Amino acid sequence: MSPEGGTGVGAGAGGQAVPAGGADLHVHSFASDGTDPPARVVERAAAAGLAAMALTDHDTTAGLREAIEAGRRCGIEVVPGIEISTEHEGSEVHLLGWFFRPDDPALGAALDDLLDARRARIDEIVERLNRLGIPLSRDDVLESAAGRSVGRPHVADALVRGGYVASYDDAWEEYLRPGSKAYVERRRLPLAEAIALVRAAGGVSGIAHPTLNLDLPALAGVAGLGIAAVETRHPRVSQDETAALEELCRRYGLVGSAGSDCHGSRRGGPTLGQFTTPRERFEALRGRAGRLNQEP
Repeated sequence: MSPEGGTGVGAGAGGQAVPAGGADLHVHSFASDGTDPPARVVERAAAAGLAAMALTDHDTTAGLREAIEAGRRCGIEVVPGIEISTEHEGSEVHLLGWFFRPDDPALGAALDDLLDARRARIDEIVERLNRLGIPLSRDDVLESAAGRSVGRPHVADALVRGGYVASYDDAWEEYLRPGSKAYVERRRLPLAEAIALVRAAGGVSGIAHPTLNLDLPALAGVAGLGIAAVETRHPRVSQDETAALEELCRRYGLVGSAGSDCHGSRRGGPTLGQFTTPRERFEALRGRAGRLNQEP
């Protein structure tokens, strides 16, 4: 396979090379707001013909052990991954991390703080819903989350299950999107801090669905903060935006990654493997992580 723009080919630092099936580097399980257990996500990825995938749940690594073990059984490489909630100069930015050590203590402590903040946010959302006459409880929401990384999708599920709204989309539109009746901002890590945490854990990072929150000049500034990649292909990145992002990657020596952002069956969203990172790009990211781990 030939690379589709971006950086040159990495040598592959440790682990197997990725065959031609490609790698979906942005996938969620029910460890955060996906619908399927981590092992089931991996089984579906293998059945779709992927050679590799990254489980990138929101602010948690709780599903990685199960996913990696399932990958060994299914013959598909599962990369340790995460999607971290961050902010940069007033904008929300989602940072993808790959190839890091999941048991890194500093990263783990930061994620624990984010999970605590997520739970506090849910309490505030529930309180606002109660003031609006909706008798939803924290336990109702946590039932949807089952003790996992809790977020607004679990509130939406609880609202539907309780009969307070007709659909998941109605819950989001009336109560949970920014500016709606029960919306509450959440705590986020500074982007530079999150990049440094992933790097210190031996991993590399990239900006997820970049054009949702940042324009090209802002992305050019972010390129100097130590990221390795920008997600140039994603269900919410247009073809014109992909072309501009690929040029940005060439200019700043970044890898153009791709991922489906699949959350399972919820709302009929993207399909697992809908966008995949070619072998050369995947190996370039692995190589960068490997060089980090060889540094004194």
